[in-house]
Amino acid sequence: MKKLLLAAATALLAAHGAEAVPLTFVAQPGSTFTYTLSTPVLGTATGSGAVTGSLVADVDLTGGTLTIAPGASGSFSVADFAATGSALGTLDLVDIVLTLTNPAGAVVPGPDPYTVDLGGSTFSVGGNAMLGASSFVYHSGTDTVVVPTGSHSTLTGGASLTWTMPFTTTSSYYDYAMPIDFTFSTNLVLQAVPEPDTMLLLVAGLGVLAAGARWRA
Repeated sequence: MKKLLLAAATALLAAHGAEAVPLTFVAQPGSTFTYTLSTPVLGTATGSGAVTGSLVADVDLTGGTLTIAPGASGSFSVADFAATGSALGTLDLVDIVLTLTNPAGAVVPGPDPYTVDLGGSTFSVGGNAMLGASSFVYHSGTDTVVVPTGSHSTLTGGASLTWTMPFTTTSSYYDYAMPIDFTFSTNLVLQAVPEPDTMLLLVAGLGVLAAGARWRA
């Protein structure tokens, strides 16, 4: 009877392993967002802030192939920071919010680590760039781009899934009687945390393995 229960539980876990598992990828310390403003007359201002937040994706690693289901999305906040170096003076970057959506998903053959092309994803940056103590809003609103094909990220398996997403985009404007380039760069290091239901399944699996070891003993 015990062997039958063990076999049934093992079969259940194996069947679940063939399905995409919902995972929350949480931004780790060292994740950063960098803002750069360049003008031919006033020079370049740049600065970086720490990123917090998470991305949710359904992930399957059956047979050594990584499958990310369509619809992965994430929202991140950036700690306020200053961009310095131009003749404008200090630009204070406040209330910066990043969003990333991947409507298409991805299927990536092994081996681990997996190179995931973020092409087709939508990346948005919202917030304000304020000119120092004057509180003059130099740049405000949300900039949205479709990530070009060939924008590679890396997902590493093993004991903990880690998804590293470096990405850079530049937007050009003509304002204040001069051309202005805004460059946004992210260095996101995301680590997977199972959803509660998934964690329960993992705990149940560990319990089954432990029980099996005791019975064999």
